[in-house]
Amino acid sequence: MTSKTRLLVIFYSLKKEEKLFERPLKLYAEYIEKIHDPDIRKMHILNDLKAHCPDVEFVGGNIISDFADLAGEIKKYPDIDGVLFYILTFVFRRPWFFREEEIDVETLKKYPMIVVFDPMQFVSGLSFFEFNDLLREKRIKAIPIFSFDFNDVIKRINLIKALHKMKESKILYIGGEEVIWDHLYWSKERKSEYLKAVKDVFGTDIVTMGYDKVNEYYKRVRDEDAKALAKQWIENAVTTIGISEDEIIRDAKMYYALKMAMQEVGADAITIDCIKALFFIGQALLPAFPCLALAQLNNEGYTAVCEADINAVITQLLMRHISGKPGFISDVTLDTSSNQAFYWHCICPTKMYGEEAPHLPYIIRKTHVGEGVALQVLAPAGQIITAAKFNVPERTLAIQRGKIIGNEHHIGCSCRTEWVAETNSKKLLEKRVYRLFGSHRVVFFGDYRDELLDIAKLIGFRVIEEDKE
Repeated sequence: MTSKTRLLVIFYSLKKEEKLFERPLKLYAEYIEKIHDPDIRKMHILNDLKAHCPDVEFVGGNIISDFADLAGEIKKYPDIDGVLFYILTFVFRRPWFFREEEIDVETLKKYPMIVVFDPMQFVSGLSFFEFNDLLREKRIKAIPIFSFDFNDVIKRINLIKALHKMKESKILYIGGEEVIWDHLYWSKERKSEYLKAVKDVFGTDIVTMGYDKVNEYYKRVRDEDAKALAKQWIENAVTTIGISEDEIIRDAKMYYALKMAMQEVGADAITIDCIKALFFIGQALLPAFPCLALAQLNNEGYTAVCEADINAVITQLLMRHISGKPGFISDVTLDTSSNQAFYWHCICPTKMYGEEAPHLPYIIRKTHVGEGVALQVLAPAGQIITAAKFNVPERTLAIQRGKIIGNEHHIGCSCRTEWVAETNSKKLLEKRVYRLFGSHRVVFFGDYRDELLDIAKLIGFRVIEEDKE
């Protein structure tokens, strides 16, 4: 069951009853009272917020006239998702940087914050810039908004809504209890730290299920259900290459098995240690490959990622809450001679524009190892993409942007879906940090650089823009 995002609203203004000045400055106080009544302006803003965000519970609404009082207001509301701080007017008061001992910085760092300049009065920008210095110098998790477009405020509120949804999400990890395999061994070498970091930053629970349980679900799948799904996949495909219907039916059963596993624990995201299950043990621990199953789950609005890459799961899950779109977890190789990057893997969703969007064209074929079924999904040329990856324990985010220029199927590439993108590949080579992010990036259709940069501010993450000078 989902709950509303709870956002604390605090206003900053000279209060009408305050007698802060002697002439001539008290003329400004009289102006505030007669022309720019803060109580009236506050009500207009609150009404607009509620009209644009009916799924958000706005609490508070008090007016303060000293930055030192902000922490006290926040402490009154311990169960919130974030703070919206609206600076309505300029207040003639001794600046915070001459009285730092009065500012409770630790409380200001507790929740993500949006700080807004009110364009109804230009002079409020003076207090805004003063407070923005505080945000920057004390590394407070906040987004400053100095804009005349109210939609810029709503966009940032939507990011806090996405963070709230992360608290209500649950990730199912399928694999061994003792080890979570990933490309960086983060969870293998530092498992307790890793799981704690995910919980501390996003509030997301990760639960573990063994392969045996999935195999039990697999045996319970009805043949007619698997055949119907396989038929649907085949009918929607451009073609099939080197694959039998029985093989597709076998992998369709894995979709139902994984979905039953998710329903048992109430998960909306899943990852599976398929490398270990299918290759590392000497005998397969699963009856079928999960590539088609994970693609189908992504098409249906879930988050499904292969190879137990929890950092990729977090990236894709958060972006689903922001954009409503799935991601394509992919390895990335480069061609610096042509300024291109190649994004390739075997579990690409066909509904990259969202659950209600039409399928991208795709071909059904065997995976690169000659067993199991995978999709070769064809991306449209000219599509702008954003590729990203969080490293949660290291509080770091990688971002890169590109434009699809074609689809390839290199024999040496191995994996089935392979998109070619025009990007700054020389910078990607120079700035890529394997120790932090491994080989995977998650690709999304659209330009989400600004949203990711803002999310990083709200959660206090360092950002590496891999494609930028």
